[in-house]
Amino acid sequence: MQASNMDIIRLTLDTLTDSIFEQMVDIEANCGIFSYPPDVLRECIRIGDTYACMDDETVAGFITVDPAATDYFDTSLHIVNVNVATAYRRQGLAQMMIRTVCGYYANSHAGLMVTLDVEKTNVPARSLYEKLGFVASDMSSENGPTDLVMVVALEQLIA
Repeated sequence: MQASNMDIIRLTLDTLTDSIFEQMVDIEANCGIFSYPPDVLRECIRIGDTYACMDDETVAGFITVDPAATDYFDTSLHIVNVNVATAYRRQGLAQMMIRTVCGYYANSHAGLMVTLDVEKTNVPARSLYEKLGFVASDMSSENGPTDLVMVVALEQLIA
């Protein structure tokens, strides 16, 4: 199925089903880089804004953002996690999720920056983020020296 034909739903602990959560845990475990354990994923859903991209009953990918981040700027929209199931990779799904979900915050976060941390060795992710307009910053990542902080103006990202 084309990424543009998939539904993006907001997840909360009240609406999170066991099936969706198990799929998210499996996607996270197969991300190939650093993966969050299930308790951290559940905490992200509890405190952040997490959205799942659904292909019928299948989680094709998910994204978590922190709309009140103060990690690198006074206020920013911080992308905490983006993951796509193996079968859905290389189809533009991550790009679509990032643009769509960040677009949800266009009014409340107008004029602000979107930030994310990415492992320096994760070349495919860095290439995707650069394609979306993110640039490497000189800020130190809270995740340590193996990560790079990338930034883009929200308006540029959703244009």
